[in-house]
Amino acid sequence: MTEPRLLDTLPAARFWIEAGVQLGQAGKLVRAGFPSLESLAEASRDELLAIPGVGKMTVEICERLLGRRLPSVIGDWKALGFSGTAAAAFAEAGIDSLEALAKLTEREIASFGLRNPDQQLCETLLGRRLKGTPLPPPARRRAPEAERAIRTIHQQVLQQLAALFPRKHQGPVMDEDPAHLALWEAARVIESVIDGAPQGLDLTADHPATGEALYEWVVRHHFALRVLDDPGDILISAHTPKESQLRVFFEHGRWFATWIKLEVDESQPESIRRELILFETGEQGELVEAAV
Repeated sequence: MTEPRLLDTLPAARFWIEAGVQLGQAGKLVRAGFPSLESLAEASRDELLAIPGVGKMTVEICERLLGRRLPSVIGDWKALGFSGTAAAAFAEAGIDSLEALAKLTEREIASFGLRNPDQQLCETLLGRRLKGTPLPPPARRRAPEAERAIRTIHQQVLQQLAALFPRKHQGPVMDEDPAHLALWEAARVIESVIDGAPQGLDLTADHPATGEALYEWVVRHHFALRVLDDPGDILISAHTPKESQLRVFFEHGRWFATWIKLEVDESQPESIRRELILFETGEQGELVEAAV
């Protein structure tokens, strides 16, 4: 629908369009019952984002016009460390605070179907165990000497792969370079043993140890030698973290990493040359990178 036609049927959309909201989203806001700034007085971020087609940029425009951040039940639960799935389940059930959660029976909490990380966090915050929640398995760690030996072997295999890498492009790996493929398979197996994501990181607080763990993670996955998904392929970074101005930082309650992609032509705008990722916690408690 063009702007004149939209304004004929929804004249209130003019306010949102003039405020910078895209045409289609302006119409969706009005149809959802938000024809003016005043109508947002009791609204939440969750309510606006639940409108099909309304995105975060539109919500941020609304917040800028209001001069304040809209409340978010989902955001509050995620800030405590719960997964997005658990946060959405609590919000949908109208559970908007720890006090409200604490009033639920164990059976009611169990009805949310929380996964282990969310169950354990729930118990920690409530200060009591939930009936039927299994005890977490004891952590099994290799001796430091064994860990160092495995990592040394892994680096040696990767260095051999890097030396063979130019030969890979002379023909199919399977037919012409079985040694290359064998080394790649060996590196892949070792990597699966040693390359687990850091566990138990509190991504909601600015702890130096968290920053160090995330920095090491980014270096290992974006700058260090490592195997890729295609048989025989490896990542060989042409630039060091320092050259790329890698920085891991905590801002607005979230952890981010950013660096300059030096392989991209300098004539391109920084928005294209700069990589920016957000760290989040997955449903199983694993570390997840999200592009920003």
